[in-house]
Amino acid sequence: LTLKNINDFDPKAFSRHLHEKLPAYAVPIFIRIREQEEITGTFKYRKVELKKEHYDLNQVDEPIFFMSHQQTQFVPLDNQILYSIKQQEIRF
Repeated sequence: LTLKNINDFDPKAFSRHLHEKLPAYAVPIFIRIREQEEITGTFKYRKVELKKEHYDLNQVDEPIFFMSHQQTQFVPLDNQILYSIKQQEIRF
């Protein structure tokens, strides 16, 4: 998700909007907030790097939000949640 000001992101309002407009299976699990997207010389988004970095906090400087099945809104992804995902305590 690209925003001019990352601090303008309201996870509660965005979560509510997604749940109202999308079916449950289409609501994203992860949201990464960026101020600017990188594009190629032919004006295409650079997706390869995003796929490689995915939701690894060691590779990403931007904020990442996570929505678990138990919660109804996005919460900031932290090392504890990431560890639980890697240990398969949290499943998708």
